[in-house]
Amino acid sequence: MSDHKNESGLTRGALAQTTGCNIETIRYYEKTGLLPDPPRTGAGYRIYTQAHVARLRFILRARELGFPMDDIRGLLGLDDGAAPVAPRSSCAPSITSRMCAPRSPI
Repeated sequence: MSDHKNESGLTRGALAQTTGCNIETIRYYEKTGLLPDPPRTGAGYRIYTQAHVARLRFILRARELGFPMDDIRGLLGLDDGAAPVAPRSSCAPSITSRMCAPRSPI
């Protein structure tokens, strides 16, 4: 009956609650390929792993810091072992400028 509770991992709702991310945003990140499709149970429930939690937290933090989606995709591509979306020469100045920019006072 509740096949998804027997699997180890999180449902989409639990992932949203754990990370503080809206469920629709999680769906968007899956649709755009930033968040990989999770495995499913025999009943078809999505089960998210701790790797999904870590990746989603990275995406949310990068967005909070003001990184555009393409830069985030490039950074995630480096972590995945894939070639970055943009050539390093065009991606590096964008990332470096964000990292070295003075922080505004609180």
